[in-house]
Amino acid sequence: MKRSLKFILMILMFISVFTLFGCVQSTQIYQVVLETEEGEVIDVITVQNGKKIEKPLDPVKEGYTFLGWYYGEEIWSFIGYVVTENMKLTAKYQINQYTIYFNTNGGNYIDSITLDYNSPIILPNDPVRPGYQFLQWDVEIPTNMPGYNIIANAIWEKSENSIMIGSSGPLSGSVSIFGQVVKRGIELAIEEINKAGGVNVNGKMHQLELLDFYNDEADPNKAGAALTSLVEKGADIIVGAVTSGATEGLITEAVKHGVPVITPTGTADKLTIGDSGDERDIRYNIFRACFYDSYQGKFMAEYASSQGIKKAFVLYNNSDDYSKSLKDAFVETAKSKGIQVDTVAYSNYDRDFNPFWARILSGGYDCVYVPDYYENVYNILKTGYAKGYTGVCYGGDGWDGVIKQVKEGEDTSYLEKSLNIPLVNASMTLSNSIEPACSIACFAI
Repeated sequence: MKRSLKFILMILMFISVFTLFGCVQSTQIYQVVLETEEGEVIDVITVQNGKKIEKPLDPVKEGYTFLGWYYGEEIWSFIGYVVTENMKLTAKYQINQYTIYFNTNGGNYIDSITLDYNSPIILPNDPVRPGYQFLQWDVEIPTNMPGYNIIANAIWEKSENSIMIGSSGPLSGSVSIFGQVVKRGIELAIEEINKAGGVNVNGKMHQLELLDFYNDEADPNKAGAALTSLVEKGADIIVGAVTSGATEGLITEAVKHGVPVITPTGTADKLTIGDSGDERDIRYNIFRACFYDSYQGKFMAEYASSQGIKKAFVLYNNSDDYSKSLKDAFVETAKSKGIQVDTVAYSNYDRDFNPFWARILSGGYDCVYVPDYYENVYNILKTGYAKGYTGVCYGGDGWDGVIKQVKEGEDTSYLEKSLNIPLVNASMTLSNSIEPACSIACFAI
């Protein structure tokens, strides 16, 4: 009995010892040090053994993104991990990149700069804008990349010795050849004039600069928008538009802004004198450097008469004002010269011209007058001569570009042998009237 009691007492003693040890363990206190990667202590947290740490606020470091708290190389999970010893948690970051954007406000394009935070900044060359002097950027750009993006806008001062030329024309589409030629012509003229010293204005020499050449696609609305944009960018004069319709589309804006406009190839009569055709609607700041439609039609009829033409066939585009204007002037003058004239119209939708030529070939006509642009003219002429026509064809300045339509290897002898489209008034000087003439009324293949 005494042995059993002694045994029980020993067991109770061991239980007490282990219980006491467990209590000591459960009340053990540890320290968790929060520090930077550089070893700077941010905070010290006291936590009981086996307990979790409440997640502290993410520390902020300029130019960096906080990744998390790391215990050694492993990120510490405040949700799943408990503390069982003294430990250090290190705040780790990823460096940020920031960008400087350059808005040159009409100058040449400058690439943006993207760098890591605090990296040295090497600024690009100052932007260049024809007719302007670059003054500065509207914000101060530091020597090292700051912790934010920057938008730098160029500030310019207009040069007193430059004349800014703005222009628009069709660089794409069915009459793109005209726009491309005009653009190149402007560039060559500016180069030549500037090499010769520039333009003398009231005794002071000025250099010419092409501010911009907009692709208006021969669309009146786009041409009007182009003029407004060019004026806002500082254009002193507008050379354009190229087609009559596009030029008419920009006239309202041109008159409103008072900017002088010279169209190199807009031939419609009303461009300079308006719909009324007299002093009531003269556009005093609108000029042209080419023959107008009624002059071209009239001249070609007079030329036809001088060549002994007695019977003429006019094949014109009823969808185009240019074609109709030349047709009207040709018909009126030809009849006054005693020429018998028959007219037939086609539209922009017509692609097969064989039916028209069947009538021409059976009619005994001395000439065919085709007042249209080069694409239709090429198809009409090619069809006619392929069907056996051997006579002469006349046209206007819209023929410029016909030769460009010829396919490689195509027989073009009919263009050389059968067409009689003369260069006229090659030596004509510009008049001082509101309708200055140019050197060519029609195009010679």
